[in-house]
Amino acid sequence: KTLQLENSQNLLDKGSKVIAHEKSLRQAAEMERQNMSEKLKESFAQNERFAAANETLQDMISEMESSLMLTKNENKKLLKILNEVRAADKEREAWNGSFQQQYSDTIEKLSSLLH
Repeated sequence: KTLQLENSQNLLDKGSKVIAHEKSLRQAAEMERQNMSEKLKESFAQNERFAAANETLQDMISEMESSLMLTKNENKKLLKILNEVRAADKEREAWNGSFQQQYSDTIEKLSSLLH
């Protein structure tokens, strides 16, 4: 009977150790679950911050694109004005050349009439 009691006691001890080990594993698993839950919450919060920052960047890009379109349109207008000025300058040069030729012809005629 003593051997049987000893065997029973050993089984109880082993059972207690298994239960204690299982309890320890459950506690470790719960701590890991809580840790992962916190990390997941942090990840969601960070994702929301990134989404807000991304939205801000998209707004800034849209503003820059609008500004570039305005600048592009202003440059087109300035280029048109510059081309008009160049055309007027060419007309002036042509008129000036024609005037100088007429002036020279008139001086020649007057010189020939005087002599």
